[in-house]
Amino acid sequence: MQEQHNDFPQEERNASQRERPAREIFSFQEIPPPPRPEINRALQYFIGLVIGCIPLVLFFVSVSRFLGVTEVANSLSTIAVNSYVVLWVAAIACLCIPRVRFVGYGLLTMAILSPVIWVISCFATFRACYRAC
Repeated sequence: MQEQHNDFPQEERNASQRERPAREIFSFQEIPPPPRPEINRALQYFIGLVIGCIPLVLFFVSVSRFLGVTEVANSLSTIAVNSYVVLWVAAIACLCIPRVRFVGYGLLTMAILSPVIWVISCFATFRACYRAC
């Protein structure tokens, strides 16, 4: 057998480097995103309901008898109305964000139900006062 003798060792190294594939460049689209934590939708909806109850509670406190001072009742009524408007804005904003959409559903539920609950409770209170008096 006849051995080949290469007089140019540099060429041999370059040839082996040429045979290797070039390193691939990855774009950011090829890298998978990290896994997102599981979203508990029921808990988010409950959080939206609790936050949505704040204007309703402020309405109840503003018309209650234990305040006694009309300035305080008037200021609480103003705060309650303003918080009710903010409730609608927050509900719409949360509905636009997919991660907190169920918080928005809870806020929207309370924004719709708060006036109904307040009116029914006022009728029930006045009816009880009318019978007692």
